[in-house]
Amino acid sequence: MEKMAGIPGTVGGAIRGSAGAYGQEIKDNIVRVKVYNGDKIFWLSKKLSKISKGVIKLRHQKYWPNLLCPGSFFKNIVIKNIEPISLKKKLLSIIPGNKVTYGKVPAGYLLETVGSKGMAYGNIKVAKHHGNLIYNTVTGKSSEIIKLAEVLKR
Repeated sequence: MEKMAGIPGTVGGAIRGSAGAYGQEIKDNIVRVKVYNGDKIFWLSKKLSKISKGVIKLRHQKYWPNLLCPGSFFKNIVIKNIEPISLKKKLLSIIPGNKVTYGKVPAGYLLETVGSKGMAYGNIKVAKHHGNLIYNTVTGKSSEIIKLAEVLKR
């Protein structure tokens, strides 16, 4: 909430008025609020549990239970950080707009365009359903992860 520093008022007032500054809002940092209404006390939440359940369901589709993986292996590319501008323009000209999410180009999409799905090096594999999901089949070695990562970087 550092961008809201110096805003006059109380926390309760900030919540009630949905205070914000420089692209940050109080609602982005609140999980639930305890409300005192006369003799009644109750909690209000942002329905985060409903959202969380949906995210967990989505994750289970990508990352099946007991999968030995770190999640997505490579970082997504933040468009605003691409330099020089000519490279940014070139990249955006060849990537469909619907593939850009939250200002980022998903590394999984880029890897899939070069055929990463199903690749393997020793006992380390890339999932057949997600180009940026690298996992250990149980007996894989760190040297195999490093080698597969080097191939995928190229």
